[in-house]
Amino acid sequence: MNHRPIRLLAFSLLLAGAGCGAHPDAELVGRSQSAVLGSDTFLYLLCNATSWDANDRSLLVETTPGSGVFKLSYPIADDWLVNSPDNCSVVETNQRDGWGTTQTRYAFSSGESPLVVVPDSRHLTVAQSSSFQVKYPAKGQFTQT
Repeated sequence: MNHRPIRLLAFSLLLAGAGCGAHPDAELVGRSQSAVLGSDTFLYLLCNATSWDANDRSLLVETTPGSGVFKLSYPIADDWLVNSPDNCSVVETNQRDGWGTTQTRYAFSSGESPLVVVPDSRHLTVAQSSSFQVKYPAKGQFTQT
């Protein structure tokens, strides 16, 4: 795989509210059939809130071709995801909607807390494993960039 470093992981709240009626497929962010990072590679945010599988629910998509900015919007609708941190991982694969033959994991720099309290921004780097927790402030629609 041709890797570019992932420079920033940012979580932001789009809509706060008591509930969330939007389905991930109804998002304004477009879907892309092209590679996300490098040549024929795809980046996934794997969480309880998205999916623990490499699929469209966890796929980060480039906001504008060639921009280098990738996003995934998803709902937080369950109380337990607000009351307890969600376990997450960032993984790059060489197959869309699958694990392919290689996977690259990304994590925070050594010494940084593995807890992300939304909103937050962090730098990621290639790592042997990827595991961190995300604490959401409320139910609603969130975007990971």
